[in-house]
Amino acid sequence: MPHGGQILTAQVQDQYQGEVLCLWALVDPESPYVSARQIMVIGTGSPVESTSLVYISTVQMSGGALVWHIFEQP
Repeated sequence: MPHGGQILTAQVQDQYQGEVLCLWALVDPESPYVSARQIMVIGTGSPVESTSLVYISTVQMSGGALVWHIFEQP
């Protein structure tokens, strides 16, 4: 992702291969890329070891059978 990219949301997008978890961001494509950003997908009921996570979104897949919470580790 280009430097300074602002994550907007995460959602499920239906594609010909089935449901795909996607992340959208507002970016300047002319900015240099950062080496890495840590995005975490954590299922409901799973332990969370970090208290500094930044919430992005919650998504449901498979008709609500799977619930994922999306965070960024700053």
